[in-house]
Amino acid sequence: MAAARFSRSIPLEDYMQAPAASGVYEIGYIRGQRFTRLYGGESEVSIRVRLREHYKQRGNKDIGERVARGETLRCHWKLSENPLCVEAKLQQRYRYPDNKKQESVKTRCYKK
Repeated sequence: MAAARFSRSIPLEDYMQAPAASGVYEIGYIRGQRFTRLYGGESEVSIRVRLREHYKQRGNKDIGERVARGETLRCHWKLSENPLCVEAKLQQRYRYPDNKKQESVKTRCYKK
C-alpha cells in the first residue's frame, strides 16, 4: 500500500479548509514551484484546530512571528491514524528549521 500524499498546499489563513481529523501537517512557503518546509506538526484530533492555532499565533513561536510579520505562509496535510509516529519520521527526514524539538521515532513508533 502506497503512503498517503500531502494535500495541495493552501494559504495558512484558509485553515478552515483543513479536515477536522487526525494527521500531520507542514507549514512553509512556495519558492518557485516548490513547497519549502518550515515546520511540521501533528494532531491526534483535528488538523484544522492546530492550523488555526498557528495562524492565530498560539502555536509555534517562530511561525507566530512569521504570521505577525505578514509572511505569506502555506500549509498542507495528510490524514493518519498514527500521527505521532508519522510526525517523528517527517521531523527526522526534513529537520524543519522552525521545529525546536525533534520527536523520537523510537519512542513514538514502536510499542514496548
